[in-house]
Amino acid sequence: MGLDVHLHYKDIETGNIDAVYEITSTKYPEHMFTMSYYRSSYNGDVFNNFCRTRYNNEGLYYIFDLPSSPDVEYIFPNWQESLTRANLLLSLMKKDPFKNINIGETLLNYTEPQSFEQAIVMFKQRYYECITAKHGFGDEHDFLDNTGVYSLTSPMPVLALLPITRGDRRSILIVTKSEEAVTTWYEQATEIVIESITRVLKQPDPENYCLGWSY
Repeated sequence: MGLDVHLHYKDIETGNIDAVYEITSTKYPEHMFTMSYYRSSYNGDVFNNFCRTRYNNEGLYYIFDLPSSPDVEYIFPNWQESLTRANLLLSLMKKDPFKNINIGETLLNYTEPQSFEQAIVMFKQRYYECITAKHGFGDEHDFLDNTGVYSLTSPMPVLALLPITRGDRRSILIVTKSEEAVTTWYEQATEIVIESITRVLKQPDPENYCLGWSY
């Protein structure tokens, strides 16, 4: 299941499999997930990676009981079992004792400072770039890049900075405290998946519904 997961329907008479048109969630109509589209893009913050890093499961792969790299174009899940797993995942999210803890990672490269003096020079450079609007996003000058973590306008409540080395790849894990639950978007996404599965199960032929994905 790659970047985007779509609900499809197989016409038994013709054998054609067509995408189901957008069915907006009744609970969260503005959400990026819909009842016919599950966003599972693989950057650091989206659904599958979030579930992998926080709950040690593969998100949508876990819900629909799939390997992480299915080699078929469409899969016909057991919708009832998928509903059970989706509810279990939602329960994990709602009971998460670290709901207000945000975990991010920034990659480092060879521009990282090699001494205390270089680090101070780099900080000053970033600081002056930000206050002169040459860096950052609009008025937001709190960001991660491949030289470090910067919080120049609204200090982050940092709980930990943990260096990580994976072969030649080096990064920093940043653990911060958030005033709002960081799990909210993912809980809503899971609720929409449950809403979608429930809708499929109410159809007279749920076995003809399947999932396809695009890369």
